Amino acid sequence: MKKRKVFYIHKLTPYFMILPAVIVLILIAIYPMVFSFWVSLHRWYLGRPHLFLFIGLENYYTLIFKDSVFRRAFLNTLVLVGVCIPVEFALGTMLAVLLNRDDIKGKKIFRVCLIMPVVITPVVAG
Repeated sequence: MKKRKVFYIHKLTPYFMILPAVIVLILIAIYPMVFSFWVSLHRWYLGRPHLFLFIGLENYYTLIFKDSVFRRAFLNTLVLVGVCIPVEFALGTMLAVLLNRDDIKGKKIFRVCLIMPVVITPVVAG
């Protein structure tokens, strides 16, 4: 019986080890998301923060169906996702294949020119 209990405790040890990280994740990420969703279901008055009224999905309805700025921003996002990202991916892949060939002269210089912005930006910002 005692041997079985020791085995069970050893089996749970990894979960106890990651428990602090899970608690921090819940406090830093998950709780604010849940609270933000809860707040979005209410109408709050900034002058009187203790007064709030439950309105359900009315804020989302107003945002989606009545706000033209949101619709334009959503359309811009769809264009970005549907057009810009595939074009950038295709150009990047073609450039990588081209610079991977052996018969290209000066490919080391091209590689250096391509990697310099990635290296210099953190140095300048840091």
